[in-house]
Amino acid sequence: MKKYCYLIGLLLTLVWSVFNCVEALVIFYDDDRSGELAMAMGISKAFKDQTGMSPDLYGSSNVVKFKTHLKGEKDTLLLIGQKGFDVIEEQAADLRSRHWKIAHVAHQIFERHAKIESMVDRLFLPEYLENTAFQKEKLPNTEKVIWTNGVATSLSPESVAAVYEEAKASFPDTSVAYYIVYLGGDAENTDGTTSLYSDEEARSLAGYAVKDSGDVPLIVLNGPRTGRHSPDLKVVEGSHRDEAPLDHVTRAFIEALEAVGKDHKLYDFRFGQTSMYRPVLGMLLQGKAKILIPGESNSVISDIVALGLQEKAVAFMHNAMNDLHHANVRFANKHHGISYLDHKFKLYPGKMEGPQEDPAVQIALSLSEPDGSVIGGASSSGPS
Repeated sequence: MKKYCYLIGLLLTLVWSVFNCVEALVIFYDDDRSGELAMAMGISKAFKDQTGMSPDLYGSSNVVKFKTHLKGEKDTLLLIGQKGFDVIEEQAADLRSRHWKIAHVAHQIFERHAKIESMVDRLFLPEYLENTAFQKEKLPNTEKVIWTNGVATSLSPESVAAVYEEAKASFPDTSVAYYIVYLGGDAENTDGTTSLYSDEEARSLAGYAVKDSGDVPLIVLNGPRTGRHSPDLKVVEGSHRDEAPLDHVTRAFIEALEAVGKDHKLYDFRFGQTSMYRPVLGMLLQGKAKILIPGESNSVISDIVALGLQEKAVAFMHNAMNDLHHANVRFANKHHGISYLDHKFKLYPGKMEGPQEDPAVQIALSLSEPDGSVIGGASSSGPS
């Protein structure tokens, strides 16, 4: 009986796909960027949920197999981030001549968007960018843009609750309502340059956290971009890998805590090791903590919104943020209920306005619709 039910389900999926002209989806992302992996996984799951079809995912470390796939029959290709731009510039003409559909998704507008706009069928961008001065200057033609309700993520309340249960033995005391600080990181600008999150800013943040947390112990998180570059903008080789020493920004923050005897626990991010980021989000869902999140991390802000944790999170502004990062924080503050601290640690309480659609679902729906529309969410707009 189960076999027949499976076959009937498979047949219905195939019939649905044929009549709705849904093509297979291929997703390519930079697997050195955790935010791009989260986007890829979230969109992949949403696409499968909507169509019954599992996309083919390729990280940049698997580029040989990815390029071999591109030689095959036409599919829909979704490219993410800067390495996605590379593929478009190198192969869009050939792919389009063979009737592939090409889409690109990013967390912000880059200088390269204007160059590739004519080479793709759709561009997915978070709606906080719409009608900004930068958008009007760098991407004035938005006919192909689908504005989404933030940045796509792969997280769900169920998934982070599960990893919290698995990892909670790693926390010193799960009965404690911890004060969590997620340190900022070096951030990419729209022109490809990098801005630094400095030791000095980390020390200032430590001072604020010590005062604001009172007697509550701290949990400290960092990410792959924390201390990624030296003060002269050179990449620190081996940063956050294997037995490399603690990065200079995290070290400055921890030393500031130790100088005043603040009780804390550091979970240092390391490539290839399980991150405590998701278990911490699970802890927040249990109602046992508050978290300061870095304003330059669009993916963290989107995770907080997707999980409904806005009341437990406060974003902090810092000097590595560009104008579009600031726009995202202010948009999240006005529409998604996330409070934020400005550069002088003045608090701006959040408000909740407008719809809260899942960006991954919006993108999946658009990719499964022949006309590129988005059901029940953001839509494409004409020239600005």
